Amino acid sequence: MNKTLGLTILRARQRKGLSQREVVRLSGNRVSNCCIAWLENSKYNPQPNTLRVLCEVLELDFLKLMVMAGHLKPSEVKNIRGMGGVRG
Repeated sequence: MNKTLGLTILRARQRKGLSQREVVRLSGNRVSNCCIAWLENSKYNPQPNTLRVLCEVLELDFLKLMVMAGHLKPSEVKNIRGMGGVRG
């Protein structure tokens, strides 16, 4: 598990002034409090759908987090963005 990913989620949540429970609520309960805690402590490598939800709530770049989580390579992101694909 990439510690940078957990730290990125933690900092984004803190920057928005949200508690873990508030993130759960804003996600429509699509992400659990436990999941967020494990992720922020680098004990959990989330699936793409979980990352998508967190990116929506925390206003983060989805593709960047996909790279941090090891789901995509940086070169794949460049290709996706170059083709006009997902923006974040």
